Amino acid sequence: MDIKVELNNGSVLAVTNSSMVLFDNGFGEPDIVGGDGVYSRYLTKYPAPGRYSFSISVGDNNNQAVFVTKGGPTLKKPPKAGVSTCCGSNVPIPANRKKKIGVFKRHLMGPSVDVKSIPLSSGKI
Repeated sequence: MDIKVELNNGSVLAVTNSSMVLFDNGFGEPDIVGGDGVYSRYLTKYPAPGRYSFSISVGDNNNQAVFVTKGGPTLKKPPKAGVSTCCGSNVPIPANRKKKIGVFKRHLMGPSVDVKSIPLSSGKI
């Protein structure tokens, strides 16, 4: 994802030096379940107030992209009491239900967000 901000004086800045890669790995916030097809990442730096525009590019990841065919549920009950099937986990998809999508690329203009002010950092995270 590429992010640019148009400042109130009309100049445009790139927020990220290169594309920001989104993840579907289930390693925790912001992506709590890996393999579910929801890709996410936090934007933590805002250089200035202005209109932030997002553009999204997706592709087949060198022919590695797959879709899941119809079938029964992929999750069963947790293996034992107290074991969660979400939130920091992965969705187990049987190999026979994964089908290659083939070569593709898409580019979308995403939403724009007006940021009116940037709070001063308190040094705390």
